[in-house]
Amino acid sequence: MGSFPKTPPDRFKQQASHIVQMKHSATLMNVEVDNWLLCYRLINSKHWEGREDPQERIHREEEFWSVYHRRAQASQPLRLDGNLGLPTSKAAKFSMEFGLDGKMKWRMKPQVGTVLRHVLEEEHLMENRSALAGDSRPKKAAPTASSAAAPLHVRKAERDARLSLLLPAVANRGFADKMLKPIMAGRLLYLEECERHHMNPTPSTFATGHSSLLEVSNKFMTDAELIALTKMLSDRPLEVANLENNSLLTDKALVPFLNELHEFPGCDKLHLLNLGHCESAGPPTAEAVIQLVNRASNLRTLDLSSVLLATRLQLQLCHAIGEHPALQTVSLVETGLGSTCITMDCVNKVLSSKHIEILDLSWNCFNHAVFRSMGERLIENKKLRKFTIDNCAALVIGRDTPVADFIECLVANETLTFLSLSTNRIDFRAALVLEEALDRHKCLRTLHVSENPMGVLGIRSLLRLVSRASNALVHFDFEGCHNGGNDAGGSEKVIGAQVYSYTNPGSRYSLNLARPYHRSLLRELYKCTDRFKLTFDQAFQQLTFSQPPYQHATKDARGMWQVTTSGTLEFLFNVQNQMEMTLTDVADDDFFTCLERHFQLTRFRPDPAKMSSLFSKWKELHGRDMELQAFLNALSKDFNLSVSEISYLCTHNKNFATRVMRTMLPTIVLDRRNRYLSCMNFPKISEFYSSWVHMEALLQLNIQNPSGHYKLNLASSSDFAVAQRLILLDRWEGLVNRRNGRIDISARNNGSHLRNEYHQGKALYPRISSIFEFDYMSSYRPPMDALPLSEALWSDLMIELYNSKCRQKDRIRVLSAISNLIFITSKLFRQLVGYFRDSINRMEAMLIFFLRIVDIHNSKVFLCRFTSEAEVARLRSRIGYTTLFPFIQPENAKFDLDLNYHDQRLCGAMLVDLCYKEKAGNIKDAEYIDTTGQVKVLTMGIPRSWASGMPVGGRFKCRYVCSPEDRKLDARKKFAETHGYLKCGHIKDKDVEWWTGLTEPPSDVLDLLEFFVSRVSDMDEAFRAIDGGAALQESGAGSAAANMSSNNEITLREFEAGVKAMGCEKFKGADENQRIASIFRYLDPGGEGSVSLREWQSLNQLFKEFVLSIKEFVQFLMFAFGEFLEDAWEVLDADGSGGLTEDEWFEALESIGYFGPARVVFALLDGTDDGDISWEEFKVLENYKPEVKKKMSNVKAEVEEPV
Repeated sequence: MGSFPKTPPDRFKQQASHIVQMKHSATLMNVEVDNWLLCYRLINSKHWEGREDPQERIHREEEFWSVYHRRAQASQPLRLDGNLGLPTSKAAKFSMEFGLDGKMKWRMKPQVGTVLRHVLEEEHLMENRSALAGDSRPKKAAPTASSAAAPLHVRKAERDARLSLLLPAVANRGFADKMLKPIMAGRLLYLEECERHHMNPTPSTFATGHSSLLEVSNKFMTDAELIALTKMLSDRPLEVANLENNSLLTDKALVPFLNELHEFPGCDKLHLLNLGHCESAGPPTAEAVIQLVNRASNLRTLDLSSVLLATRLQLQLCHAIGEHPALQTVSLVETGLGSTCITMDCVNKVLSSKHIEILDLSWNCFNHAVFRSMGERLIENKKLRKFTIDNCAALVIGRDTPVADFIECLVANETLTFLSLSTNRIDFRAALVLEEALDRHKCLRTLHVSENPMGVLGIRSLLRLVSRASNALVHFDFEGCHNGGNDAGGSEKVIGAQVYSYTNPGSRYSLNLARPYHRSLLRELYKCTDRFKLTFDQAFQQLTFSQPPYQHATKDARGMWQVTTSGTLEFLFNVQNQMEMTLTDVADDDFFTCLERHFQLTRFRPDPAKMSSLFSKWKELHGRDMELQAFLNALSKDFNLSVSEISYLCTHNKNFATRVMRTMLPTIVLDRRNRYLSCMNFPKISEFYSSWVHMEALLQLNIQNPSGHYKLNLASSSDFAVAQRLILLDRWEGLVNRRNGRIDISARNNGSHLRNEYHQGKALYPRISSIFEFDYMSSYRPPMDALPLSEALWSDLMIELYNSKCRQKDRIRVLSAISNLIFITSKLFRQLVGYFRDSINRMEAMLIFFLRIVDIHNSKVFLCRFTSEAEVARLRSRIGYTTLFPFIQPENAKFDLDLNYHDQRLCGAMLVDLCYKEKAGNIKDAEYIDTTGQVKVLTMGIPRSWASGMPVGGRFKCRYVCSPEDRKLDARKKFAETHGYLKCGHIKDKDVEWWTGLTEPPSDVLDLLEFFVSRVSDMDEAFRAIDGGAALQESGAGSAAANMSSNNEITLREFEAGVKAMGCEKFKGADENQRIASIFRYLDPGGEGSVSLREWQSLNQLFKEFVLSIKEFVQFLMFAFGEFLEDAWEVLDADGSGGLTEDEWFEALESIGYFGPARVVFALLDGTDDGDISWEEFKVLENYKPEVKKKMSNVKAEVEEPV
């Protein structure tokens, strides 16, 4: 009884099993994430075409250059013995062959020779080689104007004549003409053109004739080079024309190239045209592209990135693209679309295509109307799979980003698998729209939203989105999104920004339904009604609409909420009813289970099927510290994670493990087991200590006894979690109070248990990074069967507390951590107060243990230790005027009430009501100051109407007195039950420790009491001595003291005579009688002219305070120095003078760490009233030792706090 419970063996087994299970889960997660990431990379890796073997490239280029340099060998006879006139040692080792499908292929073949020889070998036509013997090299003819301008068929005939000299006279001449003539002809014309422009040729596969793919991207081509390649297009079909990133090309070369493609009969074989980033291309090039697109019926890919389109050509091009029968991939990046009246038509034309699967419209400029139209067209488009619109959102002052209109339409799309919205000014509002729109998208797998000012709020929406099993999203990129406006205050209020909290959606909203963000927020709230199983009337309260009547949203066939798109909607969204239904089986004081249930209901738990994709992102972000921190901050607010998942985050980024723990600790259910296991993730014990300051608020939070003072930095995840938990507890306790029909005793009449809140100058729910400071005082009260801690265990605790080397505030923290496990009595708490020197620490101890005191009806026993009126006023402000109201013993209590506060008005009303129930004159020194600052004279006394309600505003000061005969204990207990939530119906008069503090009576009363303490055993003996003097006569005091007969009442004359007869000289002087009369008036609060034995008990109450103070001091000495008082005297009498003056006494007690009422002890010991204490007088304390003595360790604690 009164001790800590022991842990059974089964509990240890359960803990060990949990640890093994946690380690196993962490290992499985590691494997799953690695496998998922590997599969994703393999599936999404680029399919590279077979690359040319280095040896093949060498031999291909050898053959090309052998032809190019043939003019250097003009003096030598041309020998076509398989080497085209080259020496055998320099013959090319490249082999050309033709397949059955007529397509040219090339490969390595040792000792085969040139293309021509290989063909002749294949056709077995070697017998005709002699026809080409001798010098048969073609002569170069000077170009003429007529030949340059000749028709195409004339130019082809001339080229064939020159080429015929290089071809063998073979029997199968048609085969050679068909296969070899185009290759040799194209190469010949290309080389001649290069020679004419005085430039070196480039041996690309297309130039050498080995490929029909013109792949010259990133070559920095000039116009001359492209013109040379254009000469090869006459007879050769071109399948791919990739001129990407050749910014030097202009219309001079591009237009002839495109026209040649357009005129060639094999134009329909072209399937890729890429002019991306050819910035020098102008309108003529665009016109040529339009013509080519209209004719190239098999064109699959068109890339015009960075090709600026004239306004007059934009609609023509978009119409050609939209009507093309085969285009599948289109890129119109930075082509100048936007800011014109035809932009919407252009976009609609492109999106109306029935064949385009990949579309890129990035780096153009679109407004709200274009984006809205784009989204509507996308709903109708059933073919588009990949859509990129990076950096397209126009800046519109005072409005949301335009891309939000497009995002909202994605809810009805069914085809997209890839979407890129990077650099579109997507903030946390548009991110919420994105989350709501893609929540049920079954196709989208990849989302890119890089370089958007989302901030933590926006990233949180993305993480919730990717963690849901209702959509197909598995990968997203948010690089550069860690910065953004997460503050819903300041300038954000101008446009009505409101922040949606998934964990705590209950709030007051004012929504402009013309904004996509507000519509999405409203849809999320309707989803909450499904999640919490609430009816619309339960959830949406105090609803007003600017365009009545308001019709609640309905679901369509896809399960999407359809909300109105105009008007202003204001309402209070309330989820308290669901909380009440969910927590019906939770005990009123089981705060831990309450929060656990609430977080299970409201916090987000990632779906197991999406866990790998979520944590693979963490692995991808390795080395990007800003994104990593934003990732953690986003997870820490809304998510519930396990210890094994936190362990994975720490393991796979060990350099970030400390930050992970600092940030992610709030996501774990913090029972003792999880708290210990989670802290094991710190790589080093030193990092745990350095991180303690960041996690201290959460780790030290005693959720079962949350009362105390809090100063929280909401930028810290742990501090924010503490604020969140306390606010949730505040709502839960308010719900419990309403359910039990309790009176609201909050300061602002709002049912809140938060007091003295300071958050940006006013009481608000914490949403932004700032300091939130407040006191929390719970409605919890000890049960009637609560057992206080045993005195032996409490003594051990006090010894450890005294011997501790830590700072006083650290001792407070330790006591707070165990406060929910113990109950104490008023006297034990009074003893605890004496261990703290500073007033702030005594008050902190009061806040922590006030609701753990089982005999709170004896609160005056410890309240009298707070001697300063300012200290008592501060305590009332922090704990609550009504909570700290002295229900059972209000005698001599002073009040200064600010009637602007609800609890102080209740306090004043109780005083007035109690006054009229006990005795009308019990309220003394009453003073009322109205709201204007003027003192109102209460000539008719205190209005009786104030008992039912005090006036609002102003101040009321008074002091309450009551004689024992007028005391109405039942009325006081009734107030304690209704206003103090105390169960005290069983309390009787004998159960109450009637007490009087040393600061309550006048100083003369204390002087008289000091005189009595050293001369009588109790105050009843002093009463009998004054009332008749029977006891004194028996002891031989003389007849002078026995001047009256005993009648159990003392008059003023009897009191004066009795005090003088006992030899008291403390009041000696001219005003002796007046001082004694003032003492008598204190003892006669009813003013009857006599002091009864019951009224005399007020001195006995003071006497008990004296005796208890002395006993506590003796017990403290035993704690500090052991059983023998001689050891304590040696320390107190540091100078060895054998005596202590009053000043030396106070200094000595402070040096040993005693902060109790030292004056009382000195008055007892100084029996001679000479102002000095000797060792003989000090030995009087032996009489106040406890009966059961326990040997204490002789350890002297240092009083000075360590740095």
